[in-house]
Amino acid sequence: LLVAVNNDDAGTVCDDLFSDLSAAAICQKMGYGDASSWTHGNLWSSVQGTYDIAMDNVNCQTENFEECSYDTTHNCGHTEDVFLTCENTASFSLLNSEGEPSENANGLLLVAVNNDDAGTVCDDLFSDLSAAAICQKMG
Repeated sequence: LLVAVNNDDAGTVCDDLFSDLSAAAICQKMGYGDASSWTHGNLWSSVQGTYDIAMDNVNCQTENFEECSYDTTHNCGHTEDVFLTCENTASFSLLNSEGEPSENANGLLLVAVNNDDAGTVCDDLFSDLSAAAICQKMG
């Protein structure tokens, strides 16, 4: 579910004029890669109903959200809320105790997002499932 935040007010985004370019611009604005898919509907009605609709007529001609236009008034219902899937461009690596790439599949976990400089991963809420998912992504 795509939720827009404007001046601390959060709300859903209506699908009127929404396009693949709109999806890409929003994913990139949020720090992800491109959009892999988007759809609309009342898929999470118990969540959607707790929000107002904050954006309508999101119209993007490029993948730069600053160049997009949108309205903060709407003529939509929650059946038109946008659900967006963005590509995660995080890449992970392991370092050994000498700061070199690990050759034995264990070490300090680093992550780089959107080709930025790598940093360590905090253990808050990290679990065996987190480790398994990252190891699978790393191959």
